[in-house]
Amino acid sequence: VTSAPHVASGPSGSCSNGAVRDLRPDRRSGADLWRGLGAGPGPALARQDKRGPSDDSLSPCGDDPLLRDAENDVGRHRMAVGLAAIGAQLYVFGTGDWYRKAMISSSFAMCGLRMGLGALAMIPRRTSDFPRYDYAKIRWERKGAMGLTAADVQKEKAGGKSVTLSALMLFDVALQAAANSGACVTPGIVLAFDQAPLAVFDIGCYALFWFALLFESVADAQKLAFIASSRGDRTLVCEVGLWRFSRHPNYFGEWCVWISYALFAAGSVVRHRERFGTALSVMLLALLGNLVYALWTCLRWWTGAAPAEHFSRQRRPAYDDYVRRVSCIVPWFPLPKAG
Repeated sequence: VTSAPHVASGPSGSCSNGAVRDLRPDRRSGADLWRGLGAGPGPALARQDKRGPSDDSLSPCGDDPLLRDAENDVGRHRMAVGLAAIGAQLYVFGTGDWYRKAMISSSFAMCGLRMGLGALAMIPRRTSDFPRYDYAKIRWERKGAMGLTAADVQKEKAGGKSVTLSALMLFDVALQAAANSGACVTPGIVLAFDQAPLAVFDIGCYALFWFALLFESVADAQKLAFIASSRGDRTLVCEVGLWRFSRHPNYFGEWCVWISYALFAAGSVVRHRERFGTALSVMLLALLGNLVYALWTCLRWWTGAAPAEHFSRQRRPAYDDYVRRVSCIVPWFPLPKAG
């Protein structure tokens, strides 16, 4: 979901054994959802020089949002067209209440179009693989997935093709397709065929969707504004707006989008539990709960924060302390800066 910084020993993300550092994210900080970024009277910018970060260095969020968080969500961008198409089909083929059907189809379409436009904006700027895939290659190489070796990665870097690496990439894409056609479409199907009149709870879930989308968009806009002010200096760090309280506030907004879908659909399941029966109702609620968990796992460990933070650790000496102080995704109040 990046022409972002690559690992230290190679120009395209593959690396020697000595360059593979901290491939597993800091799970202590990752699991702590309620830790925040350092306090301060307002936005603070700092440069890191050869002597190390200054006292005001707070966050590594100085990366271009299109070249870091958003691009690391290449998996989400591959979902963009699918989500927009799902939204259109739900509206055309759904037989439920018109208002509810319009709500869910428009929200799917809006979410998909937003991601799709972001992906199109990035295409002209790509000169290499997304770091989300560079990171995956490092993990696959380290684990020896399907017998992948450093020679396979080096072969691809030299312009050749590795059958093993291609197979792994296709499997990754297949997982994304399965997400589109399976778990992610479940709330849409439930809602588009619910013929009950619109309830207050439904309106609340729809309002949560728009709040989450707005939150995500504001986070991206704040980061874009910071990038514009940094004049291309990617050693700058920032603490602006929502980024003061979360290392990835845009991911929090995205996660809340899917929470709104799950809650919206859960309301329909509960409302029709007698018609569905106990077994089917429990199964649907379990699927919706798993969707929320799966999206968190995806945004935190698979396509989102983990790849971004792996490469940020390579670039920024202050990043480890930043991780200690800041919530990864869920915004929370800051901890004091070290020293």
